[in-house]
Amino acid sequence: MSAVPVHAVLGEEPVEFASAGELAALMARLPADTPVVVSHAVRADRDLANSDDEDRVTAAASAVTLPQMVRVAGEVEQRPVPTVELGAFYILRDRSVPAVTVPVSPYDQAVEAIRGGNDEALFIALRELLEFAAGCLDGQTDASLYEQLAGDSDLVSQAEMDAALLRHAAQRLAALRVRIDAYLAG
Repeated sequence: MSAVPVHAVLGEEPVEFASAGELAALMARLPADTPVVVSHAVRADRDLANSDDEDRVTAAASAVTLPQMVRVAGEVEQRPVPTVELGAFYILRDRSVPAVTVPVSPYDQAVEAIRGGNDEALFIALRELLEFAAGCLDGQTDASLYEQLAGDSDLVSQAEMDAALLRHAAQRLAALRVRIDAYLAG
């Protein structure tokens, strides 16, 4: 299979679809053996965080090249294969899905940063993940767990203490990043 048909049909930016019929019409333009995967991460327009404009959620198909096991001359090899990736996106109300988006979840941000060798993004995502977990434990980010513990003061105290430790770990991670930057700057 050639990458040309997948990229020629989908282009460089994700193609939005709002119904099964739109998705079917899009897929009908691709070779029948084109692999399809569903993204594990909900993604967002990078400009969304800096905007007060209204946002929306949409679905889109993207042309990607993923390593897959294929049979070549009787042997199984890992090769890059053009693939359609279906995903969910948060974007600004009056914009289409941009070519470059970021994962919404701090966990997915950290994984992407590791895979991309982006140390700065990794440290930011890990700090955000620690702070989110702390907020879930002490109810500052999401009170659902904290409210369930309200009947047990020992559990509430433990959750609050562990939340404080996680926030401290996030601060230490930020300080470590500063030291690493200074060391690498040399």
